[in-house]
Order: sequence, then structure tokens, then C-alpha cells
Amino acid sequence: MKVLHAAHLPFWSGGVARQMKWEQEAADELNLPWHSRIFLAADAAIPVNIDWPDVIVRADHSRHQTLRFRRAYYDWLADVVENYDVIALRYSNYNPMQSWFLQTAKKPVYLIHHTLEVPEIRGLGTRLAPLKALAEEMLGPFNLSRAAGDISVTKEIADYEVGRSQQSKKPSLIYPNGISYSGSGKAALGKASPAPSLLFVASYFYSWHGADLLIDEVARSTRDFKLHLVGNLNEPDRRKAQKDHRIVMHGQRNAEYIQSLASECWAGLSSFALDRKEMSQACTLKVRESLRMGLPVYSGHEDVFPADFPYYRRGACDVDAILEFAAKAAGDRGELISEASRPYIDKSQLVEQIYRQLAG
Repeated sequence: MKVLHAAHLPFWSGGVARQMKWEQEAADELNLPWHSRIFLAADAAIPVNIDWPDVIVRADHSRHQTLRFRRAYYDWLADVVENYDVIALRYSNYNPMQSWFLQTAKKPVYLIHHTLEVPEIRGLGTRLAPLKALAEEMLGPFNLSRAAGDISVTKEIADYEVGRSQQSKKPSLIYPNGISYSGSGKAALGKASPAPSLLFVASYFYSWHGADLLIDEVARSTRDFKLHLVGNLNEPDRRKAQKDHRIVMHGQRNAEYIQSLASECWAGLSSFALDRKEMSQACTLKVRESLRMGLPVYSGHEDVFPADFPYYRRGACDVDAILEFAAKAAGDRGELISEASRPYIDKSQLVEQIYRQLAG
């Protein structure tokens, strides 16, 4: 059974791109007939160290030519669909061209969902957000009804999609995000710094990351520790963070910088405010990168890990609870944490599982 997993991106997204690259590498290692492809706008800037001709398909149109770029993507899909038995598409919000493709595709199409679409659009708070949310409310059920099934990164999202499709008899599969255990990026953490040190990473801290909640919580605490924020903050949060000497803002940094910083830290942190987009579950790449490096994670949301898994803790945004968890896990670092996490986050195992589910 030949599978194509495709996504179109007007801008370069390192997180999406790495997921697709690791997925293709896993499929190759497993000898599975699975192709992962990113259809990228002509003017999207690819980092200089990226050379992935087997994964990236360059469009002839720029991101500013929105309609032409999207039309080119679905024309390309229509041209290659005959080479595959199943198509898996990263879901595109309020996109009528996606609806057109679903109506005309001659092969089964599964839609891959990474969020609760309508609540997330509303949560953006932009001027056009209500109109975009309304468009998705109208197009979403139409798209879901014409898909062969849905693939979601969490059960919460899967239940949401089944609910708005009103077709519970269609396949609804779970395919969490994963990380590669091959090549570089292996666990390399040494002894943590003597004083408690925490790491919170995002390219940009959106409202659902809850950076504002964490900064306020730090301000209320008298404990001695360091909080490293890697990523861009909005201006109000940046001003608040500047007032506390325990908070270090690093801005956006590359993987090598983050790994070096992580080697000093006791624990990583993840989102504390997913409720702002009506979610309680997630499987973020940052959590997986931390565990892969051997850094335990404290978070405000559920993930794929069982309740008794010692290196991932879901809890309130509370400095005392975070530091207690970090101190307890600080003695176990590097390879031990990385290998204990592997059954839940290894991309190869996840790709094999979803392929067998699709084949079945």
C-alpha cells in the first residue's frame, strides 16, 4: 500500500519540516512505501543547512500569490494521486480548494489534524478571526464528510473531529508527533547546574503557551532559581520578565544553542494555557526534543505518557511544584531519560503503527 503524506507551507516551518523529514527517514528505515512531501512556496526561505530534495517540492508561485500557490498545490496532488493508494493531507483551515480536491480525488484521502481548528482560530484574537472561524465552521464538516477518515495527534482532537463530522463510523486514527532516534541529537546532557534551572522553549510564545502565567508565578515566588525563556515574547510579557533577574530571555536560538543551554538545566517546561484554545491534550515537538536530550518535562497539559511515567509531569503552573519535580528527576539524566521516553516518542515506531492501521 503506497501512502503520500503531503502538506503545503507558504513559509518555512522548522517544526513541521522536521516532522516530515523524520517521518520519511523512518519509512525508509522500515522499507515502507511511504512518501512525505512539503509543497513550499517559491520565496519561502529555507535555512542554509537544509538540503532535503526527497521531501521538499518547490512551487512556482510565491506566498503572496495565495490563490495561485494553493491551486498549484492541489494541481500537483491531482497529478501524483495515481501513484498512491492512500493520500494523507495536513488539514488546511477554511480552504475551499481543499474541499474541491476531496470531491475530485480518485483515491482515499485522510485528513491529518493537529489542533481544534475553530477554537484555535477564534483564539488568535485578530480582526478577521471571527470571519475565518465562521468559514471553517461551514467548510469543516463538509471536508470531514468527504474524507475517507481522520488522523489526529491526540484523542481529544480525534473526538472533536468525529463530533463535527457527525460520521462516527469512519476511521479515526491517532498519530502523535514523534522524534528521530537516529543520527545526531542523541542524549548528551551532563550534570545539571548546582542551582535549579528551568528551560521553556517556543519559536514565539503564543497565549496558549501561558508564558504570562509563568512569569506572574515567578514574580510571586521567593525561591532562588533560573528560568530560561528561548523564543520571542509579546511586549507586555517581555517588560514583565525584564523586571525579574531570575528570568533570562534568549530570543530565538538554533538547536545547538538550545542543547547547550539544556545541559545546564534541571527540567524543561511546556504549555500551561491550552485551555485558551479549549484543549487539554497536546504532543508538542519541544517536549519530545527535551526528553530525547534527556531532560525531564513539567507541563500543564496531558500528553501520551502514562500517569506513572517519572519524566513527564502534568501539573499546575506552580513554581514550588515545578522545582520539586525538577529536583526529583535531576539525578536521572541523559541516556536513562531518553531511552525510557523512546517507546512513546520514537518516530520510527509511530510511523510503523500508523502505516499498519491504514493498511488494516
